[in-house]
Amino acid sequence: MRPTTEELKRRAEELSLELSRLRGERDTLRFEAERLAEKRDALRREAERLRSEAAKLREKRDALNSEVKRLKEAREEFWRRRREALKKMKEVNLKLREVMRRLPPKSARELKGEIEKVEWIIQTEPLPLEEERRLVENVRRLENQLAVHRAARSLLEEASRLRREAESFRVKAEESHKELLRAAEESQSHHERLLQLYREIRKLRADADKVQRQYLEVRERCRVLDAKCRDVSKEVRECREELRRLEEEERAKRLLEAQKEVEKHALEKLKRKEPLTFEEFKILVEKGKV
Repeated sequence: MRPTTEELKRRAEELSLELSRLRGERDTLRFEAERLAEKRDALRREAERLRSEAAKLREKRDALNSEVKRLKEAREEFWRRRREALKKMKEVNLKLREVMRRLPPKSARELKGEIEKVEWIIQTEPLPLEEERRLVENVRRLENQLAVHRAARSLLEEASRLRREAESFRVKAEESHKELLRAAEESQSHHERLLQLYREIRKLRADADKVQRQYLEVRERCRVLDAKCRDVSKEVRECREELRRLEEEERAKRLLEAQKEVEKHALEKLKRKEPLTFEEFKILVEKGKV
């Protein structure tokens, strides 16, 4: 059964209200989708900023780790060279002890004095051959004793030099160790900050993914509402078109009934031989009644 004009009008009004409600809900969801997209993009930008900061921090940490490795190698090298110097010093001290056991009772100055005195006698005084030989042998013996003093002095100087060298290596090793600790501490600080940044980045990305899912859900709801809006809008158009057809049919029907009434009235006037109006005459002519 075809709906009446009033039913179609009511239906069109109901559908228009429904369409307005759906569009309002859709526009609200579109605004919410834009808000979520902005929030998601802000989270992603912050995550990218922290990622860039983490990359720079990682470079600093790695450089410090390389410095720690270099300082550790330098420290170990200094300790190795110190051990080597101490080993050599021990060997020199052993030689020195051997030399000290052969050290003559007279000092080097006394021996030099005696040598100079004897050489002066040999050079300035006429001596019998045997006496000269005896004095030359005496000089040789004194020079051998002086050589022991010189060897002892040389070994003492070498031991002292090695001791200073070992001490220098110890100082350098300890300085390297202090620098190593400072670099290691700074590297650890950067590493802890890096771990914190990674945690923040993971959280930001997780939050961004969550917002992205919410955004997609809202966009899907928008898509569904868009489809509903199109369906309801189409139904409104169809309803209004049907209403126009029905109204045109009713107007045509009313016009036909009015023409029939005019025709009937005109025929009655014609039977009574009364004058017709132009409209009445026109209708009778169109109907072939005159």
